[in-house]
Amino acid sequence: MAAPEHFDKSKIIEEEFSIWKKNAPFLYDLLFTFPIETEISSIEWFPINSKNSTQNSKNIQEIVLGSKSKKLEDNFLYFLSINIPIDETQFDSQENQKSTIQTKKQNLEDHPMIRIVDKIQHQGNVNKVRIMPQNSNIISTITNKGKIFIYDISKISNTYENINQKEKQILNKNPILEYNISEGGNGLSWNYQKEGFLLTGNYKGEIDIFNINAEKKETIQNKKMDSEIKHVSWHKKRDSLFGVTSKNKKFTIFDTRELTGPLYEIEGHEGEVNYLDFHPHSEFIFATCSSDHTVKLWDIRVLPKYLHVLSKHEESVNCVKWNPFILNSTILSSSGEDQKIAIWDLEKIGKMQEKDDIEDGPPELLFLHAGHINKINDFDWSYGESWTIGSIENDFLQIWQITENIYNEEQEQIEIESKSQIK
Repeated sequence: MAAPEHFDKSKIIEEEFSIWKKNAPFLYDLLFTFPIETEISSIEWFPINSKNSTQNSKNIQEIVLGSKSKKLEDNFLYFLSINIPIDETQFDSQENQKSTIQTKKQNLEDHPMIRIVDKIQHQGNVNKVRIMPQNSNIISTITNKGKIFIYDISKISNTYENINQKEKQILNKNPILEYNISEGGNGLSWNYQKEGFLLTGNYKGEIDIFNINAEKKETIQNKKMDSEIKHVSWHKKRDSLFGVTSKNKKFTIFDTRELTGPLYEIEGHEGEVNYLDFHPHSEFIFATCSSDHTVKLWDIRVLPKYLHVLSKHEESVNCVKWNPFILNSTILSSSGEDQKIAIWDLEKIGKMQEKDDIEDGPPELLFLHAGHINKINDFDWSYGESWTIGSIENDFLQIWQITENIYNEEQEQIEIESKSQIK
């Protein structure tokens, strides 16, 4: 009976995607889909700095992608430049999307909106890639083979994109630092306050903190959990606090100054806790997501109680991130194995709904991105363009921005009322 169930699920996904594709021009101010030559596991936008600029009515942003190939020699770090239009709505046509997603015939390097700036060969799978907040030239990766690599990309000087198209070569750039941990892992996070402090977590439940500026290449602090670590994250305001999520349904909050044990260890979900993200502006608020299909909001001051549950995903939720662009943001997003990315507006919690709207989800569900047909490996908010997200599934990258009418609902309502009064 397994085959018919799988067939029905695939058919439903195709039907939903077909509906989404027809409606896409009305839902997005920006939407592009790009094929990549191998499966991508991790994505991060570069922060706002000298790499980002405005030229000819386009906002130039850069992202880094990490690959996960069965052939270890085929793993790379890709550095891509994205030309985001400032004044005009742009989206792939339905025909272009169809050929891109189904036949993969579009040439990434010939696309007018995106180009590969650099491509570095990587030793093993890139389970996660992270950019140092204080110096965006410093890139860290964690692999599936117990290696942590640190790269300095300032010495590359765009060699890849400046040579002849037919003579393009992969840059075999060695990392400037390499750390050995006992097992591969997915946990990787730079400290937002202390430059060079790197937090890692592996499959064995081991947590290590490294200082890449130290003379000795060894961990400066080590902790052990009783379950595989799914994710680690430094607090964005307090340099001594970090969070850890694990396979045993728990999340843990540590303080590096406290040597006797964690501040909190809480069984916060009914399934594996896959991700934790501290609020970019609040010292107290953070979010977690889980295989139990939910996202939960927390306040450190009232733990172990949670504040609210966000429910819409139909399968495991693997990632949750706050929008970093908006001051005092009430906006966060989550991605799941149901091929969806939800954008939530916490200001709408408890808002009254019409009967027809209740079926679409809770009032705080602002938008549901349905542009993927496979599990979403990762996504990230742009630091330089509000409401813009990059998301990846298998060997495809999407860059998208929802239309302003969706998140600027109040302004739209004022305009409608004004027009009605004029009439």
